[in-house]
Amino acid sequence: MLKKIIYLLYILIFFLYFNAGCNYSENNTYSETGRDYLIKINNTIVTIADFNMAFETNNILNADIIPQNGQNLCKDKIFFLNQYVEELILLERAKETGISISDHDMENSILKIRKDYPEGVFERLFIEQAIPFNLWKKRFKINLLMQKVVKKDLEDNIAITPGEISAFLAQQDDAAKPVNQQKIIKYLRKEKAQKAYGEWLNKLSSRYNVNIHENALHEIMR
Repeated sequence: MLKKIIYLLYILIFFLYFNAGCNYSENNTYSETGRDYLIKINNTIVTIADFNMAFETNNILNADIIPQNGQNLCKDKIFFLNQYVEELILLERAKETGISISDHDMENSILKIRKDYPEGVFERLFIEQAIPFNLWKKRFKINLLMQKVVKKDLEDNIAITPGEISAFLAQQDDAAKPVNQQKIIKYLRKEKAQKAYGEWLNKLSSRYNVNIHENALHEIMR
């Protein structure tokens, strides 16, 4: 769900991108000084340098699935920009609502992942993939926070009616199987949250005054 593209922002960036033609024009000037920005969400400002660092970090952490030949670099940046804006909106919501991930919660989550691997294999994966563990850990904490925001701010606020539970049970093949109502409610909430996610995110986008600096957008396509 968190990798869905924000539709309205995507239309804006898509339009600017194809007007740019993935080419930089000398008429488009951008100076990264003072309070200039690529992305601005309320008081949060992301510069080109911030974006480039995040883009490179993403490439390092996903080196096994991202081509390293430089082809389609512009498209990769546009796709990542949409993901990055989505992340910033969710982090802004976390700040506003006071949602956070403690170091204790993060370490417990990592421990659960470690248990799925034989002893020493989890740590060896980072060495084999040349991924700095601290870099992955920082990224992992952000992902946990975004998931928590979606759960607490969207999913947990979705009501499930007795009629919806009955309709779900009627569609199941094994009607005689014992029913765990809490699991059904959890499943239906996730399903409804997935459908409501785009609209919910777009409302947050409008509320937080998300802005993309057009000339800065041209600059990152150079």
